[in-house]
Amino acid sequence: MKHKILAAVSLLLIADSAFAQYVIGDTKYTCPVGAAWNDPRCIREPAEQGANGSQGQVNSSSPKPLGKWETTWGAIAVDPVVGDMGTSVGKRTEREAKREAARLCAKHGATRCEVTSYHNQCGVVAWPSVVGARVTTQSGPTIEVASQLALSECNSHTGANCRIVYSDCTRPEFKRF
Repeated sequence: MKHKILAAVSLLLIADSAFAQYVIGDTKYTCPVGAAWNDPRCIREPAEQGANGSQGQVNSSSPKPLGKWETTWGAIAVDPVVGDMGTSVGKRTEREAKREAARLCAKHGATRCEVTSYHNQCGVVAWPSVVGARVTTQSGPTIEVASQLALSECNSHTGANCRIVYSDCTRPEFKRF
């Protein structure tokens, strides 16, 4: 019987001395097993700096990034004289987007392609009903916003009844590490 009591007391003493440690920011938390870092029974103290300047040896509960957002580009090229147009979306660089749009615009002989670019947005082309009137390109956060801006500008500059002939969006892409 004495051995059972001694074993039970020993287990209680051992269990009472078990702790978990957390490092969050500049603070180290020493807590009873099963207690969260913000439990009032935890002891708070400044975290020790490691040899390489890192915080103590315990894992931080701070979230780690899983990847990053990368910008994508789009471009619109229009030859207002002959009416040819070329577009591109989802390109990695502005230069790549402009080059592709200009190439597609000139594909059928256009020589005066004017190129505009946009990134992580939508682009539209508003075409006037009057031959020779100025074509309007516009970008915006959505197709609806870009279309409203383009139609307003096109109608006010040309006095013509303009309509949207092209719309597309290029969005940032999430790349995992």
